[in-house]
Amino acid sequence: MRPIHIAELGAKPRPVLVLTRDIARTVLNTVTVAPITSIVRGIPTEVRLDSTNGLDHDCVALLDKITTIPSAALGRRVGHLHPGQEQHLTDAVRAAFELK
Repeated sequence: MRPIHIAELGAKPRPVLVLTRDIARTVLNTVTVAPITSIVRGIPTEVRLDSTNGLDHDCVALLDKITTIPSAALGRRVGHLHPGQEQHLTDAVRAAFELK
């Protein structure tokens, strides 16, 4: 399951969905993440998340804003993506990068 962590992305800590695979995280000093926001636009590049994912309220992971950050910027783990949401993640990445 893909973890959700709090990360230092700027002015204040924000939740992020970690996209880097677990085995790579053990050897890399960076991780690729999708920021999470409570502003839901209802577009194909978003993955809906809620309290069942460990978050305080309904939000979305923004797959059109994928970024790579230092591993040290990751804070505590707060939740995870459920296996049933992996297809939504795949669809959102495809939409963000116009993949077939």
